[in-house]
Amino acid sequence: MSKFNLVNGFFPKRNFGDDMFLACAHKYVEGDYKVRNDEKSSRNYLEWLNFLKNTKHYTWLGGTFIDKDTDLKMLVSMLLEFTLVKLFGAQLSFVSVGLSRDVSFLKKISLQYFCWLADDISVRDKDSFKAYRSYRGNLKLTGDIVVLQKDLFHCNPANSSVGNYTYVSVDKEKSLDILIKNNSLLEPVKGKNAVIQITSPYKEKEQIERSSHVCELLNCKFKIQPYTDYNQVLEFINNADYIITDRLHVAIAGLINSKKVYLFGVSEKLQGIHDLLEFDDHSNLILLT
Repeated sequence: MSKFNLVNGFFPKRNFGDDMFLACAHKYVEGDYKVRNDEKSSRNYLEWLNFLKNTKHYTWLGGTFIDKDTDLKMLVSMLLEFTLVKLFGAQLSFVSVGLSRDVSFLKKISLQYFCWLADDISVRDKDSFKAYRSYRGNLKLTGDIVVLQKDLFHCNPANSSVGNYTYVSVDKEKSLDILIKNNSLLEPVKGKNAVIQITSPYKEKEQIERSSHVCELLNCKFKIQPYTDYNQVLEFINNADYIITDRLHVAIAGLINSKKVYLFGVSEKLQGIHDLLEFDDHSNLILLT
């Protein structure tokens, strides 16, 4: 088997943000590439190890790199895979990633190890840069990959129909507390029709439950849309009047397409969204905390 480029597109499961990262791959990877999870799904462990031996360049695109949801099994898998890729002689790159600060000691040590191991690493936010630059002298600060490639996700306004609905994608319990606290700020969306969309299929239950509760609190009738691909999500966002979410890249997609976005700041990552936006006009963003 000839050498190939490998892109880690969705880990452990696909969602809206990860699919947008994959859509950016051709901007960061030279030549053809294979998608890591597509390749791994059809191979047992020994077959996967043999496959990794032929990796020429392994690229991780965007996203929060190890967070509170990263379990021990996933962490060990990452440690082994990245180490083996390097031992097999491949280049290892992490592009515009978020390096978590508020995680366990073991995860912080792992992040420091990855900073040391990678041939090239860039981070998307100032806090990650400050926290980890001492572990890598040439650590680069770039911004979020979707924002950097925003033209790929900007829908043509001429293709927008008047949806007359609010787009809702919420999966954190804390968002409901924030909504109750800031209820008066969402007056413009009360009583409107709403579309709830699953943007992270592996969190479908939570997204339906929390998003439905949001709609009930705002007296909005709603319908639920499953997830198919990122283009479908962009179409629903482009046709909406308002966006209500606690998902970072749903908020960014809304802002790219000039929508009024109500973002529940349930984490450091979301509260720091202003640092990820390279465009100056943040007037459509309403950050609720």
